[in-house]
Amino acid sequence: MGIVLCAFPAREVYFEGGPSVAWDYVIVNYDMKPIILTLWNEFEALEGTAILANIAENPVVICIRVRVIADSYLSLSTQSSSVILVSPNVQQARNLQMWFVVFTFCSCFLFCCVLFCF
Repeated sequence: MGIVLCAFPAREVYFEGGPSVAWDYVIVNYDMKPIILTLWNEFEALEGTAILANIAENPVVICIRVRVIADSYLSLSTQSSSVILVSPNVQQARNLQMWFVVFTFCSCFLFCCVLFCF
């Protein structure tokens, strides 16, 4: 589960079976560490559209059965059995959204205090 911060442009990737469309999103969780979420093909078309329609509100996404790659950063990628829930109506998602709003407000407030008070 994470908050969507931004989206990169869609890209076309060519495999032996033909071209596939991928769209990368940067999400964060309570640790505020960036995670790259890659939606492929039908996930990009369905859930990606829902994410982009609400990107300004930083929607919560819950990713189930995704491929996890941990190199120098954490990457999640959809596969055929994946489930992506966008802005689900569950208490944990509301808690994360509220935490993000408070965290963002406090971070901006602290930044302004440091900038203007010193």
